[in-house]
Amino acid sequence: MSIRRFAVGRSDALCIAAILILATLFLAPALRPGYTLLPLDLEAGIAPWDTQIHQQLQNWLLSDPFYQYYPFRNLIAESLRQGGFILWNPYIFGGHPMMGDVLAQTFYPPNIVGMLLFPLARAWVFLIWGHMAMTGALMYGYLRHVKLRPAVALFGAIAWMLNAVTVVWLETPHFLSTVAWLPGIFWLLDIGKTRRRWSAIAGAGALFGVLMLAGQIQYAIGSAWLIGIWGAFHTVVESLEQRRIVLWSLIAVLVAGSLGIGIGMIQLAPAFEFLKFSHRVNPFATFF
Repeated sequence: MSIRRFAVGRSDALCIAAILILATLFLAPALRPGYTLLPLDLEAGIAPWDTQIHQQLQNWLLSDPFYQYYPFRNLIAESLRQGGFILWNPYIFGGHPMMGDVLAQTFYPPNIVGMLLFPLARAWVFLIWGHMAMTGALMYGYLRHVKLRPAVALFGAIAWMLNAVTVVWLETPHFLSTVAWLPGIFWLLDIGKTRRRWSAIAGAGALFGVLMLAGQIQYAIGSAWLIGIWGAFHTVVESLEQRRIVLWSLIAVLVAGSLGIGIGMIQLAPAFEFLKFSHRVNPFATFF
């Protein structure tokens, strides 16, 4: 299949607008002034705040955003507004290394920008909306790049944007913020492959670095496997088609991956050191 540059037309603009509108409608209750996207009914079991909650607890399994992720971001937001950058949390037992905890998303750029621009409760839901709309738009762009028709690309983008994993884990923001960049990475890699552009490869590496900082390391490792498989697949296909060894796709993946991991090391290096203290660690996970 030949892949050519597509011109953005009226139908593409309408499809992108539809993605933005759908993401807005889906999150409309939380986007209203005075609302956010947190299981605040958990306060019903915590004195003295239980007196201000008058509804039954719906789901205990949503407690991590309430007890961990939002407080982590609150500490980061307070330190940023005071002109600092918190790397150590003194409020958990004898202290907790924020820079080593990937779930704190300490170095994730969109969170930093959002917390500087908005109050944390609003930044929380705005960032979720932004990642949902962005990943839908990136998937649409990627599918159009491989010459799918606008309606088909829109269907694929919506299916990706509102997939079951995203919706179920929506209040756990690092799940969405990690996979949100994946369509953009493949889009840029494909541009780099078809047009032999190192700038596109570098862009894919930069996005992969942001993905590495987004907090869900399991998804980041899975994304790395997918990117590697993409490079190996296109290397084999191009080599068979041209009847000679063509290593461009594999080299592109190695360059983009090395750049992304290099960017992510500010988070990955302390995280790997911190990992050995986890009760969930095992020799295979440490090696991997």
